[in-house]
Amino acid sequence: MNQKGQALVESLMISPVVTSLFMGIIYLFFWVISYFLVDHWAYQSTLCLASGKNRYQCQKALQKNLNKLPFVSFRFRHFHQGYGRSSVALQTTSDSFIKFKNEQSIRTPLKSEDFKRW
Repeated sequence: MNQKGQALVESLMISPVVTSLFMGIIYLFFWVISYFLVDHWAYQSTLCLASGKNRYQCQKALQKNLNKLPFVSFRFRHFHQGYGRSSVALQTTSDSFIKFKNEQSIRTPLKSEDFKRW
């Protein structure tokens, strides 16, 4: 066997490993970004509730944002607007069975530090 043939065989053997590694990195990046987006959107919905807006308007805005994520299903576990506290709890599941739960809660009346997240 000559050197060109050996190099071709070796590259064909390693290409599935490199492709799988590359796809895994993209997949991990997608889920990290998804987690932070869901967290941010839940926080926005909690602020919406705490500011006294209609519960269904806030829930619809959150649902609209969550529908932007492909391959993700979600379930509202808790969406509460009450005296002294507003809270949102979500359970998000991907098609590959990765689950994460997100809960946000804000005391009312709102203070200026409630709008500063980080």
